Order: sequence, then C-alpha cells, then structure tokens
Amino acid sequence: MNPTLLKPTAPTATNRRAATGAAALLVSLLLAACATAPWAEPQDQVRDRANARWQALLAGNFAKAYTFTTPTFKKTMTEQAYKGQFANAQWMGAEVVGVTCAQPTVCVAKVRLDAKINLPRTTLNKITTHFDETWLLEDGQWGLAE
Repeated sequence: MNPTLLKPTAPTATNRRAATGAAALLVSLLLAACATAPWAEPQDQVRDRANARWQALLAGNFAKAYTFTTPTFKKTMTEQAYKGQFANAQWMGAEVVGVTCAQPTVCVAKVRLDAKINLPRTTLNKITTHFDETWLLEDGQWGLAE
C-alpha cells in the first residue's frame, strides 16, 4: 500500500472558505426558519396575521384581507360581499396592540384604529378607537372569525 495515500493533508484555504460559507448558510437558513416557524406562540402568529390583514385593508387590497378570514367565514360571505362592507371606510391607521388566547384555538386581538371623520363645525378630523377581533385556529391556520 502506498503510504502517501494514508497521510492526512492540511485543509486548503479554499476548503476552509467553502466550509465557513456552508456553515454561515446553514445558520442563516435556521434563523429564517425560526422567524416564520409554525411553532411560534399563538399570540405572535395572530398578531402578525392581524397586522398583515389591517395593512391590506389600509392599502385597499380587500382580496388579500379576505385571505385572512377562516374557511368557515368564507362559506358564509363571498369575497365581493366582504369588499362591499368596507366601501365607505376612511381609515388612517391600524395596529394590533395586544393578543390574548384563552383557549388553544381561540385568540382575541385588540386593535387600535385611527379613522378620518367629517363632522360639521368642528376641527376634529380623526378619531381613535379600540376593538376586539376574534381569531380562530382552523385547518392549522389562524383566521379572523368576523
């Protein structure tokens, strides 16, 4: 047997760079997976989905907002009817300020909503209110129960 075949060789600079790059890629992928992990806390999942729904509503993207409702709700209201209920809305901003989950499949998101108002003989042009939205876990996805 040839003894030079058994002799260990030192890693080359190219091999070290490749190994370092592969390790960095693996860490990045793991961190990205954790950021969007389905095993995140229900409160975090609901907060993210409720805020995304409100961003879609504020942008006038009612079709996207409709995707955040539950399958059960979609059986009772069409996308067109859903859009129609927001025809005169004059929202200025919205944010989920808290989420509580009393049951594993039911959460309540508290939403702060800023809306434009038109009242005669007043300088008041904006009102802020808070309300609750019920979110349900159906088919493995959190959706607004409406």
